[in-house]
Amino acid sequence: MLAPQALDIESIARYEMLKPLHCLGRADEPAGTAPHHFASIDAFLMEVSRVLSPGGTLLLADTCTSEDAEAEAWHNEMELRRDPSHIRCLSASEWLNALERAGLPSDFHTLTRVNMEFNSWTERSGTPADEVERLRSDWAAAPQIAVKEYELTPANNDSFTFSRQLG
Repeated sequence: MLAPQALDIESIARYEMLKPLHCLGRADEPAGTAPHHFASIDAFLMEVSRVLSPGGTLLLADTCTSEDAEAEAWHNEMELRRDPSHIRCLSASEWLNALERAGLPSDFHTLTRVNMEFNSWTERSGTPADEVERLRSDWAAAPQIAVKEYELTPANNDSFTFSRQLG
């Protein structure tokens, strides 16, 4: 973990200027950005590379998907159906390759798991009720690799608990 004093706060503040307009929140919400909503991760990282101070630090956290193609396809489809602004979650290896292409090799990276609950996940994004029901049905029939990779578990109230990697 990086010590707070090791972060280049000026470069982190500049990150706010890099946000594509479609990633800004509604007027009544705080602005939030997740790279899996960006149209081009490569363009984003090239711009970060361009403006990051020499010796500066990029602190990046985003949802990572599975390295398994079937689990990745299922995950990204579920995310897009829940929230149409979703573009694509990358796997950890895809992130490392994208950083390398942009001239931002990773000196430190780690993955952690974030536990979530289906009902709050769909409510938070305002997913229409009919789509929530279709998603719920598809989660109940998820491929075994997705069940394993995302630790899908049926829960009370016709919901599921799940976890996903954050890198």
